[in-house]
Parts: sequence; C-alpha cells; structure tokens
Amino acid sequence: MSVLTGNTPVSTSPFTIGYVLEKLRNAGETGCDVENLESFHAEDITGGVAFFSEIYVVKFQWKKPASLTSVVVKVPMLKGAREHLKKGFDPETAARLAESLTEYLEESHKLEEAVYTFYSKTAISGLKLPKFFYSASFNKNTTEGVLIIEDLTGVAATTKMIPGLNDEQVCAIIEELAHLHAVSLQNRAWFEELSNLNYLETMITEFTKTALKLIDIDATRFEDLVHRFIPLVTVDSMQNGIFNDVKFGAPPVLTHGDLWASNILWARNSEGAPSNELTAIIDWQLARPGHPGIDIGRLLGLNTPAAYRRANTDRLLKLYHDKLGGHLETAPPMTLEQLKEGYNKSLVNVTLFISYGVPSYYKMESVVGSPEDPELQEELLDRCHKLFEDTLVALEN
Repeated sequence: MSVLTGNTPVSTSPFTIGYVLEKLRNAGETGCDVENLESFHAEDITGGVAFFSEIYVVKFQWKKPASLTSVVVKVPMLKGAREHLKKGFDPETAARLAESLTEYLEESHKLEEAVYTFYSKTAISGLKLPKFFYSASFNKNTTEGVLIIEDLTGVAATTKMIPGLNDEQVCAIIEELAHLHAVSLQNRAWFEELSNLNYLETMITEFTKTALKLIDIDATRFEDLVHRFIPLVTVDSMQNGIFNDVKFGAPPVLTHGDLWASNILWARNSEGAPSNELTAIIDWQLARPGHPGIDIGRLLGLNTPAAYRRANTDRLLKLYHDKLGGHLETAPPMTLEQLKEGYNKSLVNVTLFISYGVPSYYKMESVVGSPEDPELQEELLDRCHKLFEDTLVALEN
C-alpha cells in the first residue's frame, strides 16, 4: 500500500491520488476525499497487451464507506506499442512505425473521450460500457491525457484471441453492437467530433508497408495474396467502410474499430474464468463513423477460426439486422442485402487492419505464449490467410 498523501503519484503515471479523487467527487461520487482515504494501491494491468496506453486499477481503502472501492485510470502513451514493435520488426522499421503511431495517439485519445462522453450523456440503461467519470485531452507534447472509468476487473475478464470466442459469445457481441449502433443512429451528437477522415491516405501508406511483413513470415502463403490486395487499398475503397455520408442504404454508425479479445469483457463465472455473459466493450480509441461491417468483420476475422467465420457470417448478419430493427423499434435503414453488400465492401478495411496487427501478434506473448507456441502461430496465420482469400473474392468480383 502506498503512503497516504494527496500528492502521491498513481504508480508511475503523471497523476496524483488527490487529482483522481477530485475528479471522482466532481462526477458525483461520495466519500472520495483524501481525508477519508486510509491507503490506496495502484496496479498497472496493461500486461504487455495495450498498444496506446498504460492502464492502472486504483483500489481504495477508506476510513468510512465511500461510493467507490476502485477505478481504472487510463493514460495514453506509446510504451506498449514500442515494445511490441521491437519484438516484431527490425530496429529501423520499428522506429519508423513508432513515429507514425505518435501522430495517431493524440487523435485516438480524443476519439475515446468523445465516445464515452456521448454514450454517458444518452443516459440509456443497459449499454455494455464501463461507467465514465472523467477525461482530459492528450497532447503529444504533454503528459496530461487521462481517462477515469469504472473498474470491472473484479467482476469481468477477457478471453484469449486464440482459441477465441464461442458462438454464444459472438452472438452476445453482435446483439450489443446492434444496440450501440442503434443509439448512434438515433442520436447524432457524436458525429461531428469523429468525422475527420483525413488520416486515411497516411494510414494506408503505413499499414500496407507493415502488411508486407506477412511475406517475411510465410512467403508461400502470403506473397501472392498481399500483392493482389495492396493495389485494391485506396482512399475510395477504404471509404466503403469508414464514411460520413449515406452508403449501402444507411448513414454511418459509430463503429468501435478494434474489436479483438482484449477489448471485450465477460462476467467471471464461479471459478473466476470468463463466462458467456457480456459485461462491457472497452477501448474506443479507433472509433469512427462507418459501416457495421467494420465491427462485425473485425470481430469474426480475428477472434474466431476461419471455418466458423465462413460458415456463420450470413446468419450473424441477419441476427444483427433483426436486433438493430428491434432497438430502433422500426425497420433498419438498410435492407439485409444492403447490409451484406456493405459488409463485403468493408472487408478491405478489416483485412488491412488485421494484416497490420498480425506481424506483431505473431510474436506477442499474450497471443502466442512464451515460448511461442507454433500451433497458436499457425492458427493466427490461417485466420489471416483465409480472410485475405475471402476479401479478394469480394473485391475482385
């Protein structure tokens, strides 16, 4: 336990415990005073997974009962990304990618702030999101950015990307996406702050360079596919998935953009392991206006075996369409066929993001273990390989 003082830093973050408590009081929490604090403990739970932040669980020991016993303090920084890049790339490439990611960090924190602010102001009950307490903007020249949200670590856990999600879990996420997307269709207050798409050209340049690393990993499997795919990745094709106007029958929804296992929390069962009950979707740093296929494709392409994705995509798109209509209490703005068309077109975005991540995941301890498990690496590459195949079929026809 840390020695009690309002000026004591929260672990290695730039924020003090007094600062955190002040923001909680301003958010309406009671008993969160330095004078009532017996002690606190801050633990970095990043675990080598987070690319763009350090995440601390701050647990309070109060003299008298207070409304909270713990919170999560999320601080934007590139320390995790730099470590992943060092493991997955040569020094020159890692340095170049880290520099490019620095440009994205300020924007990504701004996006996450906007998402949590929007959904918290809707006051709609039942959304699978952590409670939002406070955020401060981040500037790459300062260290002042922060997000303070509900701590769910005691009641929820993540699954591993591999073997991944089971069918009940996938359906739970599809249903929640329909709920969140419906809210974003009914209330457009989020749109203006998230509508900047000027980053696409730079992103394409950097992400396609990284996708070429798949050839270094397995040329037999990826060389032809990657070289056929890259010419299809243009600003125009990317704007079939990320866009500001009406496409495929509907205006854009608020997409999460990064639905992989570490960003999905499940209620713990009696043994403490993740159950099939969805608790929250977290980490909204890549949120953008776009097509639902961005989220559905990312969910299936990365977190389920290729055979499952291929066999169940049509069924899951219908489930999404049905649930979206239920939450809107009217017919969805797009037909089921328009939803499928948009999903297929948005696969260019999905595949680009996944091909950017896989070279890092291939060496990432939290994904493939330590020492690296060849079976897990093979499963990762198989998912990526078959996603390339299916995307090329959708785009080249």
